[in-house]
Amino acid sequence: MKRVFIAIPISEEIKATLVPLLNELDGLDAGFKIVKPENLHFTVKFLDEVNDQQLEEIKRRLSPFIFSPFFINLNKIGYFAIADLIKVLWIGAEDKNLVKLIEQVQALFKDIREEECHKIVPHLTLARMKFKQNQDLLKQFIIKHQHDSFGRMEINKFVLYESILTPNGPIYHKLYTFG
Repeated sequence: MKRVFIAIPISEEIKATLVPLLNELDGLDAGFKIVKPENLHFTVKFLDEVNDQQLEEIKRRLSPFIFSPFFINLNKIGYFAIADLIKVLWIGAEDKNLVKLIEQVQALFKDIREEECHKIVPHLTLARMKFKQNQDLLKQFIIKHQHDSFGRMEINKFVLYESILTPNGPIYHKLYTFG
């Protein structure tokens, strides 16, 4: 069994732009687990545990999928919260082409794993809450960076990744690239 997901990898330029932001966030001591730059991506579809037969079916469905490349601007810092408690901090891209691409890929796999959330919010997860602490520092960080621009990149492919969970965080392996 492999734990897999479909994602859009982030350009090296965007990763380089985000490293100082990730370092600043890490220095806040706000109880968050920071995502390693090499793990930054736009999740398109999380498929969870699949066997070899399911993996072949996923590849079969994705192989003929074609889309025209397009550019996105990463220009929004945001978060997902529960009862005013920030759980996930992210950088977003409000782009109709990206939303459409995610919707189309998700539709290919409704029978494998239905999405829990109906509204698509394209985002790069920067950090996830580990412990509830220093939420005020985190809110100040968000306010400080709310008008920042984080770069522009071309979307011209997506990748089927395997996610291997380790005590030091996940390790992502590219299984197949499409596009």
